[in-house]
Amino acid sequence: MVPPDHMRSFLEGLLATHRGVELLGIKTIPAELVGEQISSAKRDQSGARLGNSQGAPAAGPQAKSTEPEKVPTGLATVGGIYQHGIELRLAGSYNDLLGYLTALERMPKQLLWSSASLVVEQYPRSVLVLRLYTLSLERNWLTL
Repeated sequence: MVPPDHMRSFLEGLLATHRGVELLGIKTIPAELVGEQISSAKRDQSGARLGNSQGAPAAGPQAKSTEPEKVPTGLATVGGIYQHGIELRLAGSYNDLLGYLTALERMPKQLLWSSASLVVEQYPRSVLVLRLYTLSLERNWLTL
């Protein structure tokens, strides 16, 4: 994985080798604890099932346990794994953008993709909005 503090230079170096791709914008996405959204969704779903229409807790086998949730030992000691993201807005021809994405996929250091959106502004110029992530044990994130 690309370390968070090297993402900017990593992406700039890759852009420099693809002259047909223009950088329109770059935005950092705040660091998130991996699995945090999933845990919140599970808590919301279980809370909705546990209460009755008056908001009182349900009784019986579906009642919520008062025991604390068990956290895997490795995650508890380091505080978790953080996802650090960047959103890129790139412009170029379809072939130039495809070449950039292909080169990104073939790099020895990897990034994760969250989403990619391609819109043709005026043929042959297209705009690609790409969300890329890396993982780290550190919550600190770089400033672009």
